[in-house]
Amino acid sequence: LAQGLDIQLNSKVTSVSYGKKGVKVETASGQVHEARAAIIAVPLTELKAGAISFDKELPEWKSDVYARLGAATSITMALEFAQPFWSAADAEGSGSFAV
Repeated sequence: LAQGLDIQLNSKVTSVSYGKKGVKVETASGQVHEARAAIIAVPLTELKAGAISFDKELPEWKSDVYARLGAATSITMALEFAQPFWSAADAEGSGSFAV
């Protein structure tokens, strides 16, 4: 999937400029990345704190969504079963179950 893509890990984004010609992303280390599109994974707390400056305001529906979201704790656990109870067709991928 990543073949030929410029993937940067552990790079703190400080600003994003975007328009019809693409996107420009600047990092805290001073690097500048330009591309047709960008995917940026940001902790919700950083986004809410305004740690990233956008040259244009995000669409209202986007800012409304992250404004309503709250940080939460989660629990991850692994379970082992003596026999599978799931369908073989669904053996790949992931899922969640309410308990």
